[in-house]
Amino acid sequence: MKPIEVAVTHSILIVFLMLATVKSSDAHWPTAHGSASNTGFAWVDTLPATYPTGYANVGKVAPGANPVIGPDGTVYIGNLDGELVALHPDGKPYWKRKVNPEHGAIFSSPAVGTDGSIYVVSNLSYRDPRDGAPLHAAFLHKFTPGGGWLFWRPFPKAMVYPFTDGGATTAPPNIWNWNGTEAIMVPALYRGLGRSEVRLIAFSTSNGAVIGDRQVTVQVYEITSSGGITDILDSILDFLACVPSGGCTFSKTLNAMPLIEAGWPQPGVAIWHYPQGSPYIWMADGLRSTVAFKFDPAAGFFEIYRFSDAKDRLSSPPVALDNVIAAVGTEDGRLKFERENTSVGAWGPITAAATRMNSGRLVVISRSGTMAVLNGHSLVQQQQLNGESIASAAASCTHLFVSSTNELVTFDVKTLTPVARLPWTDGGRSAPVIGPFGHVYAMTNFGLFVFAAPPSPPVTTFSALATACDGIWKTRGSLPGGTFEQVLP
Repeated sequence: MKPIEVAVTHSILIVFLMLATVKSSDAHWPTAHGSASNTGFAWVDTLPATYPTGYANVGKVAPGANPVIGPDGTVYIGNLDGELVALHPDGKPYWKRKVNPEHGAIFSSPAVGTDGSIYVVSNLSYRDPRDGAPLHAAFLHKFTPGGGWLFWRPFPKAMVYPFTDGGATTAPPNIWNWNGTEAIMVPALYRGLGRSEVRLIAFSTSNGAVIGDRQVTVQVYEITSSGGITDILDSILDFLACVPSGGCTFSKTLNAMPLIEAGWPQPGVAIWHYPQGSPYIWMADGLRSTVAFKFDPAAGFFEIYRFSDAKDRLSSPPVALDNVIAAVGTEDGRLKFERENTSVGAWGPITAAATRMNSGRLVVISRSGTMAVLNGHSLVQQQQLNGESIASAAASCTHLFVSSTNELVTFDVKTLTPVARLPWTDGGRSAPVIGPFGHVYAMTNFGLFVFAAPPSPPVTTFSALATACDGIWKTRGSLPGGTFEQVLP
């Protein structure tokens, strides 16, 4: 081969490797719902989940928590023993770290930063030694991809008297990123005397310092009364106290489904990367409002929009759509399109965030096990799953994966017809997730199951860069010494 041909070939390989890196970054699952905007989508092809090729005992995991995945395919999940567990892409053990006993248990999904660092939140419920009043503490932890524990930081104390509560949350952390700066965003619930509050906390990724602390909702109530946010807070706090012991009882609001132990996990935030400025942060307060914020590391949070229902209702995490619109599922069975002032459906309580497929269609899963597919605001398909579910669906370029109590179903994304059904027990608590190589991970109360990735084609064909999301991708370019053209199926 002539020197000029070698140079051209080398340059072409560099171009395609750069493109492959971009695709890989879109394919991994760094936050609880697949992306910062909670789409539940991975830009990768998958195989139907017909039979697991791997299994991992990851300990007892809180309902509503699921794994996240780093850019290299490492799987991370936290459990109720306070352990952060890391697995290789095939499900084999990698490492495990346990937080200090005084930091409590892990009740939500971790999050993975752009440098591969892992962030996880733990919670502890205890009694005030002075008067026996219930108190709570929440902590943010940072780990290296190799398992090094870099720091832990407590959440700030309550802003309401007596200022002793340290916050409680079952919401997963999310990652705000702008101009090379990252921040960890986590909602938290606080209780004071005669009032409760929901706050949005921002932590620095470099040292864990609190760089934003915004009161989102506050509710004043008679000390002897209950209702509204008090019921929600009671449910979250009961959940934190009873899940590790297995002795859960919940208020009547949460007793509608046989999936009773799952309660109603606290919704996390969605972050939409605004093309013309800093990201929008969408937060559902769990009471009646969905709020959009902007954030500045030096100045904190700025409220942009607030949309409120006329009555109290629990809600799903928001999904950030285009044009500053958020889709939020509600306890009364609607999918609300905030900022549009429209809603669709009457499917029963919706705990899980909707999933946005590559086609733009939304998949909504209700607690009763109804799966609804929307194209815009139009219902295009509805079917009943085999069991209840509080788990979001997971979408790849080729398949949709849905977990219910009795079954894991794989649907073809084009026809939305089932192509594989895997019977199981005690599913529907955690969302399936998809790795950057096409592995699928799904959980029941008994552990984590791994499903094989598609075989990798030879690198020389460049086919690894194409997915079913691309259709026919034809690229043409010029380099010193010649031009190149490659058509990918």
